[in-house]
Amino acid sequence: MPLSIPVTRSGGWHGFHSAMWQGHRPDRNGDLVRYTIGLRHKTESPLPSLRERAQTRLILVMLADVAREGVEAFQRYEAAVLPRLERHNGRLERRLRTADGQAEVHIVSFRSRSAYEAYIADPERADHRALLEGVALTQRLLEVTDVGATAPVPTGGT
Repeated sequence: MPLSIPVTRSGGWHGFHSAMWQGHRPDRNGDLVRYTIGLRHKTESPLPSLRERAQTRLILVMLADVAREGVEAFQRYEAAVLPRLERHNGRLERRLRTADGQAEVHIVSFRSRSAYEAYIADPERADHRALLEGVALTQRLLEVTDVGATAPVPTGGT
């Protein structure tokens, strides 16, 4: 009978890496599955699936358009405020920018809506708004949910 070692979550890639070495790995849903000599067994795991984790966090997408002359000021502001996310149980999941720096997209998540509200109300974050004074900036904030993988869209070839 194979030795079963309990898996504990240490977070991020390290937790995944540890699980792999203990005979476990995530399946397509992010649930840990134990593999033993070619057999696949679902394990009772304290780890939520990737989809469950995404559904329990508040996910936001911020779209920003910045005038050319304000790009440097906007980037200084972002460098000052983005590290504050962790203080409020937030994570920068993805940050994308156009080559000219005039458009930026952030995908962020928070443990809860109240964590997001605490981030917005953070007085030190508000103090950094002065960096944006005089910058022509348009921002749009979208609350989104993870819908999982989708089928590829056909390209219409023959």
